[in-house]
Amino acid sequence: MGKLDPHTLALGVVVAAATAASAVQNRSDVDHVVPSRPDTVVWGWIPIDRPPVVTVESGQTVRIDTLSHHGATQNEPPDVLLAPYGVRPDEILQDVRDFWASRPGRPREGRGGAHILTGPIAIAGAEPGDMLEVQILELHPRVPYGVNTTGPASGVLGPDYPGTRPGDRTLDIPPGTRHLIRTGRVNGRDVALLADDIHVPLAPFMGIMAVAPRTPAVGEPGVTLPGVQSSTPPGAYGGNMDLKDLTAGSTLYLPVFHRGALFYVGDPHGVHVGSRSEPTGPALAGRSASADRPWAR
Repeated sequence: MGKLDPHTLALGVVVAAATAASAVQNRSDVDHVVPSRPDTVVWGWIPIDRPPVVTVESGQTVRIDTLSHHGATQNEPPDVLLAPYGVRPDEILQDVRDFWASRPGRPREGRGGAHILTGPIAIAGAEPGDMLEVQILELHPRVPYGVNTTGPASGVLGPDYPGTRPGDRTLDIPPGTRHLIRTGRVNGRDVALLADDIHVPLAPFMGIMAVAPRTPAVGEPGVTLPGVQSSTPPGAYGGNMDLKDLTAGSTLYLPVFHRGALFYVGDPHGVHVGSRSEPTGPALAGRSASADRPWAR
């Protein structure tokens, strides 16, 4: 590939995601393992000065455990919330229970994002102005189900959609409706079991991959406190891109704003029909790339 100005550092990622199909496979060929424990995750924001949970060398491979916020961030205990959907206690990760118990001690002001992010992972030698190359090597689900939510004014049902405007007939979708979708393996493929005869092939990816933002300033998207970046919007640092193409085998390039890069990952998705954003730079091998915005291939 063409030279990336001025300096590119590589990170191989094997992600164990707390959503969708089968138990995570054990990995003996990774250099580091980062669990999704209360002390290795953050909730709703992307810190710029959090001490690294691990420091790795450029080119090393890391297995990272992640958590979905569905079932882990609500007021009810995970078992109480998920039992009506048919989830057995042994299908709920201990990481989820432990994170749920840690919620009262976590700051929320300016941190209104829903997402749980694992990190940061520091890359030795990374300096502002460098480019971080993140190779997504594998994605392994940790539980046999996923959660989807719908509402009368969420997702594609935005403010201009019939049913949300003054005078429209009210849609029969209660806000925050949850749908638990079982997953399994059918004819050699991991699928979402929408119905007995409707199987959607899984294509897991991480909705959020990010480096620590430059210096979040009030007035920027997702910033209501100086220096505190909500996890809700995407930005030059990556973030909540929901880019469905970032499946196993893809590569994401992120600009480095702080020493060590400080990489975060979370918001696991089992399959996605659309994306919140597209790569904002060239994504062709053999081309040069700007070091101030994310791009993917």
